[in-house]
Amino acid sequence: MKIVDVLFPLALPFHPSYRVVGDDENNLKVGSFVRAPIGNRTYLGVVTKVYSDNSQNLNKPIHTAGSLKFITSLETQLLPVDPKRIELWRWISEYYLCTMGEVMKTAIISKPIHSAIQGTDNSVPERTKKMEMKGVTLIKGGYARMNAYLTLCQEALSSGYHVLFLTPEIGYVDQLFHILKGALQQPVFLLHSNLTPVQKANTIQSIWEQKGPLVVIGMRTSLLLVDLQNFGLIIVDEEHDYSYKQIDPAPRFHARDVALFIGKLYQIDVVLGSSCPSLESQYNVAIGKYKAFNLEQPKHSIQLLPTIEVIDTLRLQKKRCMIDSLSTPFLKALEHCLVQQQQTLLFTHRCAQIEAELHAIMPHLRIARLDEAHSLFALQLILARFHNREIDVLISIQSLYKNIISNNLGIVAFFDPDKQLSRSDFRAHERTFQIVSTIHDYFSPPRIILQTKQPELPFYKYLQSYNYKAFIENQLRERKEFHYPPFVRLIAIRCKHSHLEIAQEAAQQCKEELLSLGISNITGPFSPYQPHPAKFQLQLLWIHLPRNQDIAPIKKTMYQKVSSLKLPKGRIQIDVDPY
Repeated sequence: MKIVDVLFPLALPFHPSYRVVGDDENNLKVGSFVRAPIGNRTYLGVVTKVYSDNSQNLNKPIHTAGSLKFITSLETQLLPVDPKRIELWRWISEYYLCTMGEVMKTAIISKPIHSAIQGTDNSVPERTKKMEMKGVTLIKGGYARMNAYLTLCQEALSSGYHVLFLTPEIGYVDQLFHILKGALQQPVFLLHSNLTPVQKANTIQSIWEQKGPLVVIGMRTSLLLVDLQNFGLIIVDEEHDYSYKQIDPAPRFHARDVALFIGKLYQIDVVLGSSCPSLESQYNVAIGKYKAFNLEQPKHSIQLLPTIEVIDTLRLQKKRCMIDSLSTPFLKALEHCLVQQQQTLLFTHRCAQIEAELHAIMPHLRIARLDEAHSLFALQLILARFHNREIDVLISIQSLYKNIISNNLGIVAFFDPDKQLSRSDFRAHERTFQIVSTIHDYFSPPRIILQTKQPELPFYKYLQSYNYKAFIENQLRERKEFHYPPFVRLIAIRCKHSHLEIAQEAAQQCKEELLSLGISNITGPFSPYQPHPAKFQLQLLWIHLPRNQDIAPIKKTMYQKVSSLKLPKGRIQIDVDPY
């Protein structure tokens, strides 16, 4: 009689053990799908371990083999999960401090792959030649990145390998599909958040049935949804983008970093691309961990980049050159735009207020705004009107900028950058720099305007000169001094409750419990920046752990302690690499 451990898509702290008898014993292996009982229900699970009837090997030693339940059925019509994929789930579980069941729940959508559809031919596509493994490469540059991507894709496809192309933005998926489909002449599949679970499952089935090389365009979860054993290249475009980080639900993984682990696990080349790469990636280039390929424009073509104007609102206020939130230099630039029949894009967290102030001064302006107050359908209508030049000024929150399409912009303006820079977030300066300095990548406006009360900040000098190198050096010095990534590991504890005082008490209790474990380098509790009213009040702890030692045992102990804490009518979450 055989005994198996079974992983279910449930947040269980262990893999239950079951007995197997009869013909199932011979056909069952690690990765097989089975149905087995938990309580009064039967669930579909994956076998993670197979062993003989020996109580010393049982997953739960308190049980004897005779006390174990039997599996209900072995699902032979479902394609078994590749052992490397189970290894990936285990790594994500251990690194990001969640259960393997939570990982599996994200990785198995709606229904697993049915092997019976195309018989028993599950072979890897034939390779015409072996690619030379390049490891991890960072490509830095603007739109020229796409030509480099296409060259690398063609090399992988011609060698018989599949390609996974990750993008952080759903709004770019269709455009990317047409670019890759037209240039590569190979099947291209889409896996993104707008697909229903059934559509995703059907797409995954079609990918598996495809005999030749193909391209998959996906967002962060596609790394878990697709069996990657036949892939030779993963491209992570806009690798710095925060959308690659999953916050809720668990697993709270970062797609870029999971792609890097997958590259090592499956021997797949990984290409990271960005016009303004993350400091972590730049640092990894500096220490020789990544190769680098720079597509930036030479210095003599700096005049091709937009002019960045920094407007001192405090000085103008004293000179009575401010009308509410609007500076006279901005209003003059706006009037010039209107004469040239060009559009203006304005980013602020006070969309409704700025809209009212502009209408009061220029009632003839065609103004629209994009913020969380609009439904998805309303946002799409506004975006279409702006693209069709039916709107003069579009006022938006920064997080929506990649969904905006226009080739007629005269100005991109930022109001309130000080609020963004003053956030209790060690990446606030980096993220603001990335957003502003990559705007020309999307819009190519002749002018970028920033209204600020602190024009003397070094940040603005780096920005105006497009001096990313000096900015990186400054940021890395500060992070090293104050113990932030990439020089340490960072783990966040989030305590959420509808009452701030209760959230604060829970966070303080967490801190005391962690201090009792000998974990001393803790920042907080503090209230992070929340851009709009939220259901929960949030208190945050940051745990700084050394990078130059094995911290897996510390993380495991921390996870067990935090998981044991309860917050009635609230939540306590643990988040590894919360940036």
